[in-house]
Amino acid sequence: MAVQRSPEGDLLTDFVMHIFRLNGRFLEIAERLAEGSGLSAARWQVLGAILDKPLTVAEIARKRGLARQSVQRLADALVETRMCQYTDNPAHARAKLLCPTDQGRKAIEKVRPVQAAWANQVASRVGGHQLKQGLLTLEAIASAMEEGAPKRRDHDGAARRRKDRSHTVVLSEPGNSERMTFEDQTRALDSSTQVCSLP
Repeated sequence: MAVQRSPEGDLLTDFVMHIFRLNGRFLEIAERLAEGSGLSAARWQVLGAILDKPLTVAEIARKRGLARQSVQRLADALVETRMCQYTDNPAHARAKLLCPTDQGRKAIEKVRPVQAAWANQVASRVGGHQLKQGLLTLEAIASAMEEGAPKRRDHDGAARRRKDRSHTVVLSEPGNSERMTFEDQTRALDSSTQVCSLP
């Protein structure tokens, strides 16, 4: 007999579908907020992860919950456009650290007031209490997912938690609904924005 979703399972499914739609909207809005800064939404995510301290590509991927290959491509693009640079890593000779350049920090400073105005406007409509409750709910779901993640066996036979980094999302466009991985989505968003570089 096929397993049927419980009422709670239906609620979670609706919750996830809303997150998929919100993710697409957030990235779309981020593209507009970043206009004129030389950043795309995808590059903004990566650059924003290293403002406090340099990180390796793998560390950025874990921090943002993204695929390492996707972050590597974006990091290389940020270096090419002089928004970031690779530096030696004392802890690991082969894993370079990615850190922002002055140009990269200036790009973030250009976006920051625009993002703050947008965030304040939306937050005032939602309300602090609902935002806090929403954050608690997201944290509870994330914790439950980690606890229930399927295990895989490494070559040495040790069971480890499996972390799927594909992050499949659904993007809905007028007359078209297309299933894309996060890598496909960021590639599409990244390539849609003209990125400026210094001569």
